[in-house]
Order: sequence, then C-alpha cells, then structure tokens
Amino acid sequence: MKTLALAIAFCGCAHAQTAISARVTADSLAALQAKSPMAKLATAPAAPRPVAKPSIIRESVILHDGTNWTLVPESALLHVPANLKHRINEKPVGKIMPWVDFLVTNRGWLTTENVSFDEAAGNAAIATERADAWRKSDRIIVATHQNGPISVRSKEVTPALASK
Repeated sequence: MKTLALAIAFCGCAHAQTAISARVTADSLAALQAKSPMAKLATAPAAPRPVAKPSIIRESVILHDGTNWTLVPESALLHVPANLKHRINEKPVGKIMPWVDFLVTNRGWLTTENVSFDEAAGNAAIATERADAWRKSDRIIVATHQNGPISVRSKEVTPALASK
C-alpha cells in the first residue's frame, strides 16, 4: 500500500506543470514599487547644499608667550600695542592653555577689560574715556564678560584688529 501511494504521488508530481508568469522587467518593477505607499517614504531628499561650517580657529586669534598659547575671539582684542603684535596670530608652539591659566601666567603683558553683554552685542555704547585709556596702555587688552573673553560688536569702539 505504501508503494502504491508513493507511486501515485511521484506520478502526480511528474505530470504537474509550473505556471508561466510574465517576466519582471525593470520598468514593470518600478511601476509596482511606485504604487506602494512605502515608496513615498523611501524617496531620498535632495542633497543638501554644502554650508560653510563655522570654525573656532578661523574666528579666533592665537595669543602666545613663546611656550604656551590660547585662543580668544578675534574681536575680543580691544587694544594691541605695536611692540606686542608679535604675540598674536603666530603659529602656536608649545602647550595650549585654558584662557584663565594663560591670563594669570602672562599678566605682565596681558590684561582684560570687563564689558557688559549689551556693550559686547553693540546695544550699548562703550564710553570713549575707556577707549582712550586703552590706547595709552602698554598691554594687550582683551574684552571679557564673566571672566571669559567675548567678542565686541560695538559700533562706537573699533576692535584692535579690525584695521588689518
């Protein structure tokens, strides 16, 4: 009995024909995929245009003492005496230091001027008496706010490097 069942099953498989279907072409596949609601989700957005990334190095000035260096915003320099121009924008050599440590180490030729946030943003004028006092100084003067260097956008006071 088992052999008869196997023979019938074998003969049935041998005479069965596979269904012939139309060949799938690239165009027909694309048409099928376009109908799918998932196709709308899979479409890639247009490539974004390259945007110039801000660079802390390009927007900063290097201050150095020959052994150590630090970065401050370029428009934070309020006054640079002619005899100290060699201390800025040279190739950094040695060890980078945090601003506060660099300031303490180089108090002989570097000092700060505390400015308000409104003065830094250009919303409030910086007194001309203060600017006149900076011009008489023999030190590099860096604008600070809450003990950190800050860019000064004031129209009344031109930062030291704006004429470069």
